Amino acid sequence: MKYTNIKRILKTHIDKNIKSLWTHDKSNNNFTNIYRNYTGELNIYTPHQLLTYIKQIESNQDAETTKG
Repeated sequence: MKYTNIKRILKTHIDKNIKSLWTHDKSNNNFTNIYRNYTGELNIYTPHQLLTYIKQIESNQDAETTKG
């Protein structure tokens, strides 16, 4: 998975210095900007943190793909 759209949005937020917070629901692989539907159950990420996290997910997926 490339996560192209979410990475573009996060980079835009970073470039424009937009103060935003995000969550990631791992079970549904759903990214949500916290102002919309925050229930308190998911981790909160800044754009920098979430972009780093997505890169880790992609790296892990690549490793799994080459392993199997």
